[in-house]
Amino acid sequence: EIVGKPMPHIFRVALARLGVSSQEAAMIGDSLVSDVRGAQATGLRTIWLAPPGAAASEVQPDLTIHTFAELSGRL
Repeated sequence: EIVGKPMPHIFRVALARLGVSSQEAAMIGDSLVSDVRGAQATGLRTIWLAPPGAAASEVQPDLTIHTFAELSGRL
């Protein structure tokens, strides 16, 4: 069986390997479907690294950023 994003299992495996719960982690990704939707299904906080001019659709991340510098002091 092939497992990958946005399947919640891949996020659960990552959390288990890191030894943290979904409440202790956040997923930062540039894909609303593969990264944000999959992480939300696992209970992770989601941060969308949005490309210039992009707008969220039916998938709503917890936070939208355009550069990693915007994370300073927000996590």
